[in-house]
Amino acid sequence: MLDSSTDELKDKHATLDRKEDDENELKKDSTVEQDDSETEPSNDNDGKEDDGTKSQMEVQDNTHRRDPIKQQNITIKPGCRISYTDQNSNDKIQAEVLSHAGKASGSKRNWYNIKISNPSQLEGGEISVDLSQLSDLEIAEPEDENSDESVLLTNEVDFNEAKSVELDSWKKNKVYIEVEDVGQKCISTRWVCSLKSTPDGIIPKARLVARGFEEFTANIQKDSPTCAHESLRLIIAITAQRQWELHAMDIKTAFLQGQNMDREVYVAPPKEANSKGIWLLNKCVYGLSDASLYWYKKVKSALLENGGSMSKLDPTVFYWCDDTNSLVGIFASHVDDFIWSGGAQFECVVNKIRAAFKVRREESKAFKYCGIELTSINGDIYLNQDKYTENMTPIRVDPTRAQEKSSLLTEKEKHTLRSKVGQLYGLLTKADLIYFSTLVLLPQTLENVL
Repeated sequence: MLDSSTDELKDKHATLDRKEDDENELKKDSTVEQDDSETEPSNDNDGKEDDGTKSQMEVQDNTHRRDPIKQQNITIKPGCRISYTDQNSNDKIQAEVLSHAGKASGSKRNWYNIKISNPSQLEGGEISVDLSQLSDLEIAEPEDENSDESVLLTNEVDFNEAKSVELDSWKKNKVYIEVEDVGQKCISTRWVCSLKSTPDGIIPKARLVARGFEEFTANIQKDSPTCAHESLRLIIAITAQRQWELHAMDIKTAFLQGQNMDREVYVAPPKEANSKGIWLLNKCVYGLSDASLYWYKKVKSALLENGGSMSKLDPTVFYWCDDTNSLVGIFASHVDDFIWSGGAQFECVVNKIRAAFKVRREESKAFKYCGIELTSINGDIYLNQDKYTENMTPIRVDPTRAQEKSSLLTEKEKHTLRSKVGQLYGLLTKADLIYFSTLVLLPQTLENVL
């Protein structure tokens, strides 16, 4: 049905194409007549225009009047949404622009490849059309992939209570000491307010962050390790092999529980704190460049103190063995998300870890970790990344830029490529893509962007 409907629509546009060719021939004939009138003196003493010139002017004038692209003053590019009325069926067609179908300076400059989204019987069909010849054409700019409409709702939400909770958390975790302001160099702070989805519904959340970009960070170590994808696969495999149960743990306000800072940083408190001075930080808070590193140091210290051994290959993986050197438990951290499994005797170690941190929630049997949906059934562990792959989008390249095949990537293009390779690298359930991204795409990317 889709193929036949699309073919029918293509035939209709082919008719329009033939109509355009007829008009082009008319323009050519009119031009020839105008040239003849310029070489031969006119016998018309009344000053009337030559019929050929008049015909040409009428055609050009009619074409200009109905050109919807010039009227809307929008640059057509991939991702633009268009709608128009089909002249034969009178149906309203909605589609997305895929690419330019002709040269920008040629006779086909207004031709574009489009993908139909509505009506339903034509959905998914791809055709080429001359936008200048479409009736009731409406053009919309591409949607911003980074936009989040939920942010617009925050204007009508009261975040005062959420801000009070955040300030209380700073006090309970002894994040700062209030000191007199005697002209110390001070970093400003700001509120980041959002709406968070929880099992109990959507709740307002407020986080106080430091403007870390105001601090000179050239001599500050910033990098902190996160659990590698290979390590995660290994933990899942060991858990399934030993018939253990997989668990996940989420830490509340992790960075506020990090290791104490070893340098002086002053921040300006928000007006909601009603402070008389400024704050000297004890903890490396959100927004500072090395906040995640101080958090990792706290996690590492707590796990080693409770008998864990750190993996030589991945500093975020820790393991425990009994007196016979048999593995009894394994634990990994990805920033503030923990994953672990082990035998019955490992539970006492987990209880000590729970006591060392403020835990938001724990999950087992079925949960999501690092974009992977994990489900345990009768000792078997099932992995699903359908939602992860659905959110992956291809890199859109402007047609003009695509022709510059020998040109080097810009810094922005390098950043985009790194991001997409990282997304592919995160696929644990697609063996072919794992091979391609790890052994083929990743080395080529490193060679081109480093």
